[in-house]
Amino acid sequence: MADPNDQSLDLVFQLRRIASEFDQIGGTYATANRMHPTDLRALTLLIDAGRQGFHATPGWLSDKLGMNSAGVTSVLKRLEREGYINRMPDPDDKRRVRIIVDVRAEQLGHGFTDPLVAKVAAAVNGFSDRDLKVVRRFLDTVQESMEDKPSS
Repeated sequence: MADPNDQSLDLVFQLRRIASEFDQIGGTYATANRMHPTDLRALTLLIDAGRQGFHATPGWLSDKLGMNSAGVTSVLKRLEREGYINRMPDPDDKRRVRIIVDVRAEQLGHGFTDPLVAKVAAAVNGFSDRDLKVVRRFLDTVQESMEDKPSS
């Protein structure tokens, strides 16, 4: 059992509050754009993958969303019907499908992320480069620890 006076516990709780706030902001934005919050999460993941030069597949999205293939197929059908994505055969492996994000989806994504980026940028404006390196190292370490999923 964790020590309630442990500072790392406070950090976990703060990260959880921040994640909850991001979810709430995302849910509000999704509703305002007549989308399901999961569809917005999927679209955000797909846009980020594209920015990193990664070719997203339904299996990859399933893993990132923690959903089964039937659920991801429903999400992809809705996104495709709205014109946000296209599913194309992978030129390297015809058995696989790549998910291609449309420009309209990127515009929608910018409407969601740009205000958040501006707020965070303003909030960290006074931090030194050294401070930001420590924050980056902390966040990278937390992300890596979250990727080591516990076994069921």
